[in-house]
Amino acid sequence: MDTKRMKIFVPFFIFCLFTSIASGEAGYVTDNDGPEIDITNISDAIEEANYSSFNEINNFTTFPLDIGNYLFSFAVATDIHWSSSNSISDFGRMYKYSDRLLADVVSAINAESVNFTILLGDLTDTGLAYEFDNVTERLNNLDRPFYPVIGNHDKSEGAWITQWAELGQENTTYSFNFAGWHFIVLDSVNDTDTEQGIVTDDIMKWLQDDLKAHKTMPTIICLHFLVNDVPGLAELCAISGLNPYIENNKEFKVMLNNYPNVAAVLSGHGHLNSITYNNNVTFIETASVIQYPITYDIYRVYEYGFIKTQHKIYQDLNISELSRETAINYLNDILPRLGDYYVSFIFGSLSDRSINVSFAPQNLRDGN
Repeated sequence: MDTKRMKIFVPFFIFCLFTSIASGEAGYVTDNDGPEIDITNISDAIEEANYSSFNEINNFTTFPLDIGNYLFSFAVATDIHWSSSNSISDFGRMYKYSDRLLADVVSAINAESVNFTILLGDLTDTGLAYEFDNVTERLNNLDRPFYPVIGNHDKSEGAWITQWAELGQENTTYSFNFAGWHFIVLDSVNDTDTEQGIVTDDIMKWLQDDLKAHKTMPTIICLHFLVNDVPGLAELCAISGLNPYIENNKEFKVMLNNYPNVAAVLSGHGHLNSITYNNNVTFIETASVIQYPITYDIYRVYEYGFIKTQHKIYQDLNISELSRETAINYLNDILPRLGDYYVSFIFGSLSDRSINVSFAPQNLRDGN
């Protein structure tokens, strides 16, 4: 296979292979039988590893131009997959450290002194009641409010029907305002097939009514499944029968054209970093907490835009490196350099991790 075809094929293959193994019951990896790994020894590997395409800076900020006064900040984290399992998956999902990772991301976000946190779904790994209980207990240690998005793993079992309220929200679709900005949280999980994303007709109508009622406010929409096409995903996933997007994503994007006040759509689910665009809307996919690169995002919001920067959970760089090495070693055994492509793909480029978004004040229409 020539280099050009490899660059196209490998991202398709690795995401779909990863998704097919890591989704649903098939994705819950049994405990490893191998020897216990001392993660404290990974620190030397961090310093010695040749990251090639990963040697860009992890945090990126720039002075905002013409986007008005600073208003507030919020954090975003996703795909925690809290689990009681003592395992590490072949793709580097650090189930055995999920409790520590959640505690550390809470600590890291508290240190950022943000105004609130948005969690983009898959808080639990199998949606069991005790998983929700443990996640809720740890999230309640956040100093400021948090707003959860429901993911497909959260709906794997029926516990979410009674447990969701523990997270402070009566409904899985809702909205809220903060300092002149409007935030919408959507349930994008198909109740009859949790591996399929959809914004149902009822939720779509609710969404449009909500957007019409807040069309003079800059707006950010949050959901679990992906919406806009990410280069390297759609074609092969369609061939393999896997679909990381909401099934009505085209209609969803057409609908957004009627609301120029929508600045961005935030998603999890893909466990990757990606920033793409459709007309005036920025679509941001956020990497996961459960596996490399083990990060969270900070958004600094202004009157007419925001700055997003990605931050590693520095308490857990050893776990992140172990996750990276695990995936690389497993996939390189399948195909030379496949693992290197995989971790490069999910980490993304600098422009996939950090961004300035601005919009024209005239996008905030008077509602007439």
